[in-house]
Amino acid sequence: MALQTWEIYNFIPSTYLIAKNARRGYIGAFIAGILGGVFSSPCATPVLITLLVVVAERGSLLWGILLLLLYSIGHSALVLVAGTSLVL
Repeated sequence: MALQTWEIYNFIPSTYLIAKNARRGYIGAFIAGILGGVFSSPCATPVLITLLVVVAERGSLLWGILLLLLYSIGHSALVLVAGTSLVL
């Protein structure tokens, strides 16, 4: 990403290529979601495994629901902020 920032190499396609993209609607959103999950997995998986271990040790279904709900809200908030802060 530093190369993109310094304009040495462009990883992000031009707006012309983005406008020509035919994948829109539900299929495009589904593919974007899969790619987002794959790319965020190395960062999110260790935290998720730790939460599951804590829930398994405690053995409380409500505690597990609460922890995973709070985790999902926090993870989604970051994704929403990143997705809505882009200006085209």
